[in-house]
Amino acid sequence: MPYQMVKDTRTAFETSNINAVMDGELDGFINAYLTAEATDSWASK
Repeated sequence: MPYQMVKDTRTAFETSNINAVMDGELDGFINAYLTAEATDSWASK
């Protein structure tokens, strides 16, 4: 597939590096979640 994206709709964090996410590189998702939790600024639906 030419277009690949991993998204977290709660925080609006996204990355196109699917292989890294599948290998456990979740730092971006964790940081986005912790920032949203601390600031109470969740992505709107």
